[in-house]
Amino acid sequence: MKTVTKKELVAEILREPQPETSAAPSADVDGSAGTIQSQAEWAARVLDRTFGAILGHLREGRKVELDDFLALSVTKARNAELREDECDRYHAYAPVSGQLKAVPIGHFARSLHLGQIATLYFLTDRRDRFAEVLTHHFHKRGWNVVVESDPGRILARIDREVPYSILADSSVAGWQDLVRGIKCHVETNGVPILVIHAADGDGAQSGGLMVQHDETVAEPFDILDLLEKMEDRLATRVATLEEEMLTLSMVLPGDTVYRRHACSLVTETLTRALIAPEFARSAAMALNEILTNAVEHGNGGDLIKTVSLRVLLDPRRLLVTVRDQGAGFNHTKVMSEARARKNDPGAQTGLSRVLRAVDRVEYNKSGNEVVLTKFRR
Repeated sequence: MKTVTKKELVAEILREPQPETSAAPSADVDGSAGTIQSQAEWAARVLDRTFGAILGHLREGRKVELDDFLALSVTKARNAELREDECDRYHAYAPVSGQLKAVPIGHFARSLHLGQIATLYFLTDRRDRFAEVLTHHFHKRGWNVVVESDPGRILARIDREVPYSILADSSVAGWQDLVRGIKCHVETNGVPILVIHAADGDGAQSGGLMVQHDETVAEPFDILDLLEKMEDRLATRVATLEEEMLTLSMVLPGDTVYRRHACSLVTETLTRALIAPEFARSAAMALNEILTNAVEHGNGGDLIKTVSLRVLLDPRRLLVTVRDQGAGFNHTKVMSEARARKNDPGAQTGLSRVLRAVDRVEYNKSGNEVVLTKFRR
């Protein structure tokens, strides 16, 4: 089959006699309707000639290659045929006429290929031997490893392609924004994030709300141990891809602004999960009450102490777990009083409102951890 290249196609089109009005409109345009129409007419004529030339070559049995885009050809007609099915019966299939075949080539083919390969992201600003070893190790297993130094660019790429795992170096500014962006989005919530911390750091955030990642690796570390942890996380990710489950964990200090921020993140995440707005609002109200109790009563208003929060959403229910660093309290007595006032519209105590907003409130023995359950109906 003879092949016609893009260069030959252009030369062919230029050899055709052109009408006097076919010249390209001047680049000096004023944006008027007449000028825009003339540009559109010129573009339409160019496309008509291009498509006409391509169609002519295809009809004559030639292959047309458009550089870095597609190779076009028409397959040979196939005669009627008999095919055997799984029950050893034969069926007659009608003849098939020639069909158009389009095969990506060049840069376009390579970009499609990369898009089909499952991707791992490595956030780091160090281009050292470690990045090379990591890339080589996972390339051998068919993974596409993207090394990036800007968290924002990773988040932008994720809009087009959800990765299977992320490894982040905590020395890169903005790594916490990356974790928050991944974990607070429904489509990427299940992506495991491993974070590398310096030997003198434990991964804790110095002030402010911290959305938690999945695992911490402290330097110095054995690269084989790190690869094993990544392999384990990848295996878990692959095994749970079909599960409809969302988990979100945070650690926050006692300042009011962080309580509000936590409630806002939970509400936004639940809303993105297509939860009914009223369900999300009532859950956020109950969460705000519990967080307030944890900070003001559990931690005694000590801003140094933190509160941990974990949200789990599955097809049946929403579970919210809150734990403070206090000694606890006599929750049996307090809950008994709150339940007695639960159905009283005038009761404005925090726990009474919580009991009306969720289906179940359960404290641990000491009273410094509570689990809220709200069923999806």
